[in-house]
Amino acid sequence: MTPTHRVTARLQGSDSQSPPPPVFAGASGTSDVWAPSPPGLVRAPSTSGSPGQTRPLLLCPVPARGPVPAAPPAPRPAPQQQSRAGELGLRGSLKLWKEPSGLLSNNKITGLRNGSFLGLSLLEKLDLRSNVISTVQPGAFLGLGELKRLDLSNNRIGCLTSETFRGLPRLLRLNISGNIFSSLQPGVFDELPALKVVDFGTEFLTCDCHLRWLLPWARNHSLQLSEHTLCAYPGVLHAQALGGLQEAQLRCEGALELHTHHLIPSLRQVVFQGDRLPFQCSASYLGDDTHIDWYHNRAPVEGDEQAGILLAKSLIHDCSFITSELTLSHIGVWASGEWECSVSTVQGNASKKVEIVVLETSASYCPAERVANNRGDFRWPRTLAGITAYQSCLQYPFTSVPLSGGAPGTRASRRCDRAGRWEPGDYSHCLYTNDITRVLYTFVLMPINASNALTLAHQLRVYTAEAASFSDMMDVVYVAQMIQKFLGYVDQIKELAEVMVDMASNLMLVDEHLLWLAQREDKACSGIVGALERIGGAALSPHAQHISVNSRNVALEAYLIKPHSYVGLTCTAFQRREVAAPGARPAAGPGKRRGVASPVISAGTSGCGAGNLTEPVAVSLRHWAEGAEPVAAWWSQEGPGGWSSEGCQLRSSQPNVSSLHCQHLGNVAVLMELSAFPREVGDAGAGLHPVVYPCTALLLLCLFTTIITYILNHSSIHVSQKGWHMLLNLCFHMAMTSAVFAGGITLTNYQMVCQAVGITLHYSSLSTLLWMGVKARVLHKELTWKAPPPQEGDAVPPAPRPMLRFYLIAGGIPLIICGITAAVNIHNYQDHSPYCWLVWRPSLGAFYIPVALILLITWIYFLCAGLHLRGPLARSSKAGNSRVSLEPGEELRGSSRLRSGGPLLSDSGSLLATGSSGAVPPGPPEDGDSLYSPGVQLGALVTTHFLYLAMWACGALAVSQRWLPRVVCSCLYGVAASALGLFVFTHHCARRRDSKRRSYPLHSASLNGGPKGGRCDDASAEAAGGGCMRTGLWKSETTV
Repeated sequence: MTPTHRVTARLQGSDSQSPPPPVFAGASGTSDVWAPSPPGLVRAPSTSGSPGQTRPLLLCPVPARGPVPAAPPAPRPAPQQQSRAGELGLRGSLKLWKEPSGLLSNNKITGLRNGSFLGLSLLEKLDLRSNVISTVQPGAFLGLGELKRLDLSNNRIGCLTSETFRGLPRLLRLNISGNIFSSLQPGVFDELPALKVVDFGTEFLTCDCHLRWLLPWARNHSLQLSEHTLCAYPGVLHAQALGGLQEAQLRCEGALELHTHHLIPSLRQVVFQGDRLPFQCSASYLGDDTHIDWYHNRAPVEGDEQAGILLAKSLIHDCSFITSELTLSHIGVWASGEWECSVSTVQGNASKKVEIVVLETSASYCPAERVANNRGDFRWPRTLAGITAYQSCLQYPFTSVPLSGGAPGTRASRRCDRAGRWEPGDYSHCLYTNDITRVLYTFVLMPINASNALTLAHQLRVYTAEAASFSDMMDVVYVAQMIQKFLGYVDQIKELAEVMVDMASNLMLVDEHLLWLAQREDKACSGIVGALERIGGAALSPHAQHISVNSRNVALEAYLIKPHSYVGLTCTAFQRREVAAPGARPAAGPGKRRGVASPVISAGTSGCGAGNLTEPVAVSLRHWAEGAEPVAAWWSQEGPGGWSSEGCQLRSSQPNVSSLHCQHLGNVAVLMELSAFPREVGDAGAGLHPVVYPCTALLLLCLFTTIITYILNHSSIHVSQKGWHMLLNLCFHMAMTSAVFAGGITLTNYQMVCQAVGITLHYSSLSTLLWMGVKARVLHKELTWKAPPPQEGDAVPPAPRPMLRFYLIAGGIPLIICGITAAVNIHNYQDHSPYCWLVWRPSLGAFYIPVALILLITWIYFLCAGLHLRGPLARSSKAGNSRVSLEPGEELRGSSRLRSGGPLLSDSGSLLATGSSGAVPPGPPEDGDSLYSPGVQLGALVTTHFLYLAMWACGALAVSQRWLPRVVCSCLYGVAASALGLFVFTHHCARRRDSKRRSYPLHSASLNGGPKGGRCDDASAEAAGGGCMRTGLWKSETTV
């Protein structure tokens, strides 16, 4: 029979004479039944008793076999005793003869106090695993001098120092794995001289420079690191055993990796003004240099109670975590944006962000919009202001393009700002929709080395052979980047030079517009030119003193020479006729736009500077295109890159060849004024200044109101027939000019529409000026007309001259000019400029010269009419009665009811006495306005004329100028357009009484026999014998 050994220990409440008890959550007083214990240990239940009374605990080693005797259940302890379940102390003497051990695992022990195990000097094994121990006070294991094994695994211990394990001189095995610490302080095992095996693997263990001390210390003390001690961080050492690493592998380099970094809330928050929102940021604590900072839209955040920002001091938990809290107690619109929690250490920084959207009482929205670009077709929904919207990228699951590193992303983003306007979207995470662009992008992602550079270059050359079909500027950008990468291997692989020249030659087949866009985007053209210039210096060597590479569009030749023996170099290149012209950016001059009209030749040196040339570089180039005003220029690599004429002079120019001298080396060409140019980035299709549209709308409203008024009231408005036609046509063509200008001048993306806009503007501008000229001629003839001598007998008035002659002049001449211009070359109306208008050279003969002639004739009429009004004839005419001057056989509009009454209305509203028969003598061809005198009519026409010229000139400058002049001219256009519309409406409608009353044909004149002053009532109507009409409540104040 196996003997049993009884060991008696006493468990009692703490008193003043006993050492402080350990914190054992649930160690006693929690069970009222006997429970079997592992072999060698049986725990007896506690018995109830009064406070302070001794409660025996029986630890009885028993045989592994045999039943455990049952015992009656003990009564449940009182609540006061249960409340002390986690604060019980072990006291007394423990005598073990065989297998002395303590098993306290799987309980709820939360901490170990100083001296918790005093009196257990013979204990050799202590098992405290799988508790919730977070605090181990220094000296907690004092009194365990014979302890050889200690298991503290699977707890929540974060702070460990050398004082933690004081009093364990014979400890051989230590297991502290599964806790929450991430590193160990140097010297933490100094109080364990006999330690042989240690296991401290945790899910947060960071194998960096802070653990480098442990490896030499373990070798010096013959300490074995358990094979279960695995690294969790950094990622490159994940799951590797710490004992198998070298000291050099434990370093603090690279990006900061934190095992814990949380921001609550982590998702975007939409709140209302006045709400309260707390933030909490928790991160790994790596030492005293770890601290948390807060940022709002990248600006540091400081605590400010008045502003509603409450920032608490950072707290450190269990030497492993650091926490900071930020509270926004009263949120305003200022709180919108990104809030960032940044963890800073000596090694680096790590941050978490969350977006906050503050809604106002009246929130605005961005409208639904569709965007199509080289990344796909995106339909952005109606979005609340301040919100960032996301759209899934269009994926290509069956594409044959291998993507290195996986897909670049799955979503595009676009923000709606606070004002309800869309910001530019971020589409960089989406694949390109074009197959060629995706393939070229893949080439850029591939690593290049000396072994695969030539193979990749041959593959890329195959794709550039179809460069004429490139439709995206990024195609040129990616090929340019690859050419610059290949340049680094030309000295090792001589064949690369020929392949690179072929690729550059192929790119010259790309549309000029795309080349220009690529230059603006990434200076792609400058990069290609620079790479070709450096090929010679990279490929030449003492063994290869000459290279010559010819391709379809590029010829490259380089020599290795000695500087002291160099006296000069002559280069002659022959160009094939079918060679396409290299695309290049035009040079903009004052009022001119030029493009490359010849091949581009480059001369340079490599390895030595060549400045201050004693003689200029002489170049002769044959023109490949016809143009005007040739200029010598060289390609400048500074800034955005482009053609510059500084330092180059044109010595002679013939129709097919030009000679020029340059004071520096580089790429030289001849620029001419051509008929087609690439559009500027951002200008094609761009809108006009916002002030243009409302002012144009006001002008159109006034003009069409005038037109409709004269059409509806044509029987009551006292103007002649030709005056009525001229006014309506003038208003209509001014309206056409302004409407087409505001609505279509920038529609350069649509060639046919742009050409139609240019033709319409050309016609309406000329027609408007011609109608003004016709009106000026009629007014001048009215003032200079003399009545014919009286003839005996009844005078037969001549037949009226038809109005067709005015339409043939004011409408037919512009149609002929526009038709001839378009028939010669329809592209004269669209030249890839930022606006739809005539090309500069054709516009001289088709517009500016005719306009100058029309203005000259019109101003002569104005001058003659003005001089006549100031002359003696005008004064004598004022002394007598003025008369209505009409076309022979023409009647004044609105006078059909007066023919039986005799007299007609004159310019001033008075009557023209012509006898009882009421016959009207023939008059001059004039406007025949019954309310305005000729002087007033002339002033109104001159004012309208110059306001229209000012509006046209300011509108032209508004689309052709840049920056500040463009804004100023747009504002001046708005002022001129508004003034023109208001003046026309006021003069022709608002100030005319006869245009206000459509119901009454007689408004401003009185009949023979009527009362003086034109007043008409029932009594005067009877006295006049019917000569006065009933007009309701209206009474005219016109003086007879």
